[in-house]
Amino acid sequence: MNLMDVFSPVPGFLLPGGTNTDRLGDSIRYFGNVGGFPEITEPVDIIILGLGDFSNINEINNSVPDEIRKHLYLLFKGHYTTSILDAGNIQFQGLEEHDTNEDRIVAALQWAAENSKLVLLLGDSQAYTYYIHEFYRRTNRYFNLGILDATLDMDDEEGAELSNKNWLSKILLNRLNKVFNVSLLGYQNYLVSSKLIQGFIDLNFDVLRIGDMRVEIEDAEPYLRDADVVSVDASAMQFSACPAAIETWPNGMRGEEICKLARYMGMSMKLQVAGFFNLDKNSPFLSIGASAMAQVIWHVIDGYYSRTVDNPDFSSSDYINYEVAAMDGDGHSLLFYQNRISNRWWLRIPLPIELQIQYNVPEFIIPCSEKDYIAATQSEVPERWLNSLKKLNL
Repeated sequence: MNLMDVFSPVPGFLLPGGTNTDRLGDSIRYFGNVGGFPEITEPVDIIILGLGDFSNINEINNSVPDEIRKHLYLLFKGHYTTSILDAGNIQFQGLEEHDTNEDRIVAALQWAAENSKLVLLLGDSQAYTYYIHEFYRRTNRYFNLGILDATLDMDDEEGAELSNKNWLSKILLNRLNKVFNVSLLGYQNYLVSSKLIQGFIDLNFDVLRIGDMRVEIEDAEPYLRDADVVSVDASAMQFSACPAAIETWPNGMRGEEICKLARYMGMSMKLQVAGFFNLDKNSPFLSIGASAMAQVIWHVIDGYYSRTVDNPDFSSSDYINYEVAAMDGDGHSLLFYQNRISNRWWLRIPLPIELQIQYNVPEFIIPCSEKDYIAATQSEVPERWLNSLKKLNL
């Protein structure tokens, strides 16, 4: 792959100037206008990719990702050493005859995933999440999808083109999709049909409305810890926090709330791709909205560099094991793990051999909370455990 054909450089005027090395932008390597593509001798921690105007993808219009960069680069970084590469914007001009825009995005994601631990996508439309799904589908890997959104993008008008209103239905209606679980966090009841939410629950997916999440925002952490991909809609934030969202609402997540969720995202060892979408490139408030989104991304990066590495061996002395006796008489006890260092909790689901082969894992370990453990000791079966059993047909 000729990377200079796949990506267009970060415009020089966005690059930070001066000698203030405390700013995040001064610690990021760039694909810039001068010189070739940066050499990568070993995987970096994070790769940033921009995506242009979804409505006219073949025209060069990178106003949204570049506006986010302008604000992100100027933020001061935390007390850590970064290994971040900004590869510029995926470009769609000059495609080979047999290639498509989808092929180009999947190829870019493939390269970024092979050369980093976390990929951050900046784009104007949440419909780009469909192409993240396509990357997993083509590489034959199951994934869990987390969504921060005020609504549920399941418009299913037959024959409608892919958009930021129907991208999720396009994914779920694809019979070859590789989605194992979806978690919708921060939705607003009065913006989503109750029938649609119930249908989503009937698929054994997770929902956490903003009112419940606001009572104890830590309840959202296990959902984000379990996500391989998180798609962030700027419209999840209330107007006062992000007035440049494609759809604006008087209510929604406050800035500090979504930033806390973003930090949970970055702290997750499982997260591979995070997308930040749905800023209106024509909004007179684009600069303010991009600044808000830049701060959300900053918290993902800060969370990444605050990670506590949980030992993947749950039989090690790093974990305390708690067994809750079977509640239904069938012998299926619940086994919880608590990490002694991070204090995070997990719940074990043993798998028959055929499912071990299908999912390439010896058992399912799902993130949970201490509240789930306490509920289990009081004869309440954790909902996340039940949903996982249903999806696994156990």
